[in-house]
Amino acid sequence: MTTEQLTSLMNADSGAVMERDFLYYREQIVKAAELISAHAEERPVVLLAGPSGSGKTTTALLIERELEQKLGCEATIHMDPIETNNEEVTRLRMLVSRLVKEVQDDLTIHDFRMVSGKTHTNLIFDVVAPHTVTLTDTELKARLTEVIQRENPQYFAVIRVDRSYV
Repeated sequence: MTTEQLTSLMNADSGAVMERDFLYYREQIVKAAELISAHAEERPVVLLAGPSGSGKTTTALLIERELEQKLGCEATIHMDPIETNNEEVTRLRMLVSRLVKEVQDDLTIHDFRMVSGKTHTNLIFDVVAPHTVTLTDTELKARLTEVIQRENPQYFAVIRVDRSYV
């Protein structure tokens, strides 16, 4: 399709163009998940490359969800946007690492991030729950949120639970 044809189509019915693009993107997510699944043994690592802002993180999350929904398995597609030279992030990561131990001693965290706002600070992290943790994901998140907000009510925990089966 030429630029002129696309411009004409967008002017005539931009909603239809957006819907078509969304459906195409969705099809590509499904295809990617199928390929990853089919070749997991011989290709356990997949690279998503592109410039900043191109949608790599969104694509990774959608593929992760597709694999979980279709195959009933957990997959971790990992982007590492972790700050290592920020003293406040380091302090809060250490604080949260200590606080999760109050819920259960064998809990650990990884991929800790912080987003500060005017009214609150999001503390975003994954918690690794070994097989000894009997709480559901929802219960675990609630307990962790409770101990974190007890420390500071302006800390909002955004938690993903990773179950460890080894």
